[in-house]
Amino acid sequence: MTLQMNEPVRARQASADLYAEEMTEASKRLRPRRERQSPPLLLRLLRKWTRRRSRLALSELSDCQLRDIGVSRQEALTEAGKPFWR
Repeated sequence: MTLQMNEPVRARQASADLYAEEMTEASKRLRPRRERQSPPLLLRLLRKWTRRRSRLALSELSDCQLRDIGVSRQEALTEAGKPFWR
């Protein structure tokens, strides 16, 4: 039996990922190229939050699911243990 991520959790994650992508595209259109040096603070925080959520989801996968994506348990735990800013 494999454990799967809860549907609402998966939907929130997908929603956050989509929002971050849309914000990135919108910020590119609104500013001239020379002024696009770093994304706004809110967008950077959203990206970091999304990265952290993805890492936590990876740590919750079963060994069978990890094997399916070619990641060992140790690699998943190492990735999940990284701070959100890396």
